[in-house]
Amino acid sequence: MFVGSKKTCHLSARVHPTNKIANHAGWQGKVYKIHGEDPEYPNLKESTGYPGDILGLGGVNCRHRMFPFVPGISTPNPIGFSEEENRKAYELSQQQRKLERDMRKLKKKKAAAEASGDKETEKKLREKIKLKSDEIDKFCKDNKLKRDYNRELVTEQITKKVAKAEKILDKNPESGKIISFEIGRSLGAAAKNYPIKLPESRQHTKLAEGQKIEGTAFAGKGTPKEIRDRFRLESTYGIPADEWEKVSGKAEVIVNGKPVKAEIHWYQANDEIFEMKVKRFFDEG
Repeated sequence: MFVGSKKTCHLSARVHPTNKIANHAGWQGKVYKIHGEDPEYPNLKESTGYPGDILGLGGVNCRHRMFPFVPGISTPNPIGFSEEENRKAYELSQQQRKLERDMRKLKKKKAAAEASGDKETEKKLREKIKLKSDEIDKFCKDNKLKRDYNRELVTEQITKKVAKAEKILDKNPESGKIISFEIGRSLGAAAKNYPIKLPESRQHTKLAEGQKIEGTAFAGKGTPKEIRDRFRLESTYGIPADEWEKVSGKAEVIVNGKPVKAEIHWYQANDEIFEMKVKRFFDEG
């Protein structure tokens, strides 16, 4: 089994000084054996933690994936950057994450000041947010990074986006409609739980029990955006292409035996759910 390629051996892979499983930069782009090991091909689980280790391959926020490797036939793609280049890129990504966390903290403080009617503090925080925004812009420009505004959003801003979407729904109920379902705790409910694919992996897990999940249809039936895979879905499941919806929502999924918050996507047609997957895990830092 070969882990990594030009698509999956990515610059800024996670670095860890002591934990070899969490040190993604150390094991990406290499060949591993699923069963056993030898001097040329180490064992996949012992080297990467796959499957089951939340810190390793296929775990939280991991973007690597695997594909088959046949000795004598397959050729590993070389990694096009050095360990030092990767380390520097990773450190820059972590600096960017800190700037984004700082921005979220300032926005939360501003929301609290606004709610309490403290106009003076709100004004000062607004100025700090502007300075922090300029700092992030400069940092991204100096280091040739792309700014990710979604990582700077706080609950208040997300709530406003939802409220705006609800106003649109009032005018056109079919466009971007809200879809919800529940995962119960009973034995029968557990049997009806949905398999959910982990990001950049063939591994599947399931949704945490005892939660209500809400999502918004952002493509397909009743929306202005077409689903690219609509004809494949029609061919696979026998449901007409124009009946499908693609939905985005938030849920807790089970990873390494514990619930982890994630953004999830799925297809839906005739009130049935298909091909559910984790789009990304949320950074709680």
